[in-house]
Amino acid sequence: MGLNDKPVADWIGLLGDSGTVVHQARRLLTLQRYVSEAVPKPLAAACQVYGCKNGILTVATPNGAVATKLRQMLPTLLDKIKSRDQEVTQIVVTVQAVVPPFRPVPQKQAVLPDSGIASFAELAQRLPPSDLQRAIDRLASRHRKGGKLK
Repeated sequence: MGLNDKPVADWIGLLGDSGTVVHQARRLLTLQRYVSEAVPKPLAAACQVYGCKNGILTVATPNGAVATKLRQMLPTLLDKIKSRDQEVTQIVVTVQAVVPPFRPVPQKQAVLPDSGIASFAELAQRLPPSDLQRAIDRLASRHRKGGKLK
């Protein structure tokens, strides 16, 4: 096994205090797996282990309904987790709302068919000079050039 064949986690473990971070991350992943295996699949998909400190396992849910269902299952869930991890003595369920990622709304572009552009141009020619006439003329001109409607 060459120098570059070593997993990254092993290298991080050699860095002293960082090893405790890796150990904690592995422990949380293991506890997440235990929780996922102990509850029904739809519920497991909505639960996230947030931490385990002083024997208290914190599980977050996206809403109150999931939290309520999980709280109903706590005695059974705690027994199942304790059988695999003796350090867990209590489970706390919290609601942690998930903020959806920001997705910009695409700007809508009005597209006028050629007949519509021609009708606006004709209307602009028939109207007496006014702000309305100039606005309609600009609209027809912009669309003739392939511009966007603002």
